Amino acid sequence: MNEIKKPAIRFQWFSDEWEKRFIGELTEELHEYATLDSSYPLLTSSREGIMFQDEYRSNRTTENNETLFSVVPYGKCTYRHMSDDDIFHFNINDIVEKGLVSREYPVFDSTDNNDLRFIVALLNSSEQFRRFCRERKMGGTRTRLYYKHLSNFKPRCPMFNEQRSIADFLDNINSLLSHHQSKLKKLQALKASMLENMFPKDGTDVPEIRFKGCSEKWSMIELAKIAVKVSEKNIQNLITETFTNSAERGVISQRDFFDHDISKTEKISGYYIVENEDFVYNPRISVTAPCGPINCNRLGRKGVMSPLYTVFRTHDIDTLFLEWYFKSSHWYDYMRFNGDSGARSDRFSIKNELFFRMPIPVPGIKEQHKIGQALQILSDIIKLHQQELDKLQSIKKALLEKMFV
Repeated sequence: MNEIKKPAIRFQWFSDEWEKRFIGELTEELHEYATLDSSYPLLTSSREGIMFQDEYRSNRTTENNETLFSVVPYGKCTYRHMSDDDIFHFNINDIVEKGLVSREYPVFDSTDNNDLRFIVALLNSSEQFRRFCRERKMGGTRTRLYYKHLSNFKPRCPMFNEQRSIADFLDNINSLLSHHQSKLKKLQALKASMLENMFPKDGTDVPEIRFKGCSEKWSMIELAKIAVKVSEKNIQNLITETFTNSAERGVISQRDFFDHDISKTEKISGYYIVENEDFVYNPRISVTAPCGPINCNRLGRKGVMSPLYTVFRTHDIDTLFLEWYFKSSHWYDYMRFNGDSGARSDRFSIKNELFFRMPIPVPGIKEQHKIGQALQILSDIIKLHQQELDKLQSIKKALLEKMFV
């Protein structure tokens, strides 16, 4: 089998074969050290990029002022020298003029007539390099890759002008990705703020953010006044699709969530029937749902749900408004005061009677509708931005696979 010597995707003005060259020829290790007294900030190199250490790990206790650290100048590269899965991620310092990293972290620059950005992109995307790293594992669970080992990796590389063209092109893609990521974070922060401030806080009867023309005080209504517990079971097994309620994905078909059916067909006769727009409370707790998630069935069809879940059907309230209320944290205090995590630390426990006594802050129906619509529109915009970001990341990944040998 002939060895590939040119990339599949290439700028048309380049045609030379790529030559094999040691990383030790393309780069040189830097040896500058300093203590915390230097006033340089502590950095860390992670798979998410290079960042200030106090942002990455806020409770990290640093060494004393006499400890020596490696200095990473702006525009130079560093990486964590150990990996649990044979994947190493290389980062160029683009956040501070000089920063400090552990002395165990190698720091290097490109040699003359080589582009460091190209070399970093190659190392971060090369399957050949990952095989090289796997071969470095000498027993144990971790792979160690110091610069002396890295320098022996021998990939195919183009000449400087092609390196620079590829690096410039990838910089443009990264800038576009960064722009989309920044916009997405701002929209997510706006959504979090709206969820916090469009519902009244404890001890108040109006929210901090309101629509023009809305001025009436909100009422407190028990959940039982606007909802009834669903107790209808799938006795005749007429419904065969089982739903689950995920904190991240909402009410979803069990088959889509787990890639297969978990429940046995012969056992779902005891499951509750869930109609479209019914609400489901899942007592399983998580970081994103500390009291368990409450979500609305928006699948547009019936399904069945395990009796471990609480299913309820609402009336005399805008379902979209109530759905977004349960996506906020305003109801957590009531749950924590009236329930607990019980014997199982992964499940929240609250009696049905107390659950349906939960107080729900409710404005007039027009304001309910406006709040529900506003939050839904913002959520849809965020979803579109996330899809665009995912597409860009997929394009970048595909290009990286084709732009290197």
